[in-house]
Amino acid sequence: MKRISGLGQTSQSPEVVWIQDRARLGAPAAYTPGVSANAARVLVAEDDPGISSLVAQIVRRAGYEVDIVGDGDEALLRLEEHSYAAMILDLMMPKRSGLDVIEHLERTAPDTLRSCVIVLTAAAGPVLNTLADKPIYRIITKPFELADLTDALRDCTSAK
Repeated sequence: MKRISGLGQTSQSPEVVWIQDRARLGAPAAYTPGVSANAARVLVAEDDPGISSLVAQIVRRAGYEVDIVGDGDEALLRLEEHSYAAMILDLMMPKRSGLDVIEHLERTAPDTLRSCVIVLTAAAGPVLNTLADKPIYRIITKPFELADLTDALRDCTSAK
């Protein structure tokens, strides 16, 4: 752990301190550094509000616009309504799991699935083994490094 000068907080990463500091200072949610009017859009499907907020901040700081949903049903509805450069998908969500979303997309929209789905999950073992034959871009396990997520996002969206 290192102290970030002038912020009064201790953290392993300047990104986490930045996010904590912005929230502590009451920064408006619309403040999105680095996001242009023509930014690619990313769908974040995560049921934990703390994690979805953190992931959204990371994605915005990487220069993307973000839509957040809290379950698999909402994710599928958004995918029908909008075009996304990428989707960051949790596996364990209410209503319809991330695995259900992946299997639905395999049947109905395989191009969407292949394009850039990043699975962000705390699942392990047998659950991860079920993803071995799925055409997803990358699996990142929680807890995760911020750089791993931004690297995966930039890699998959630049490969298009």
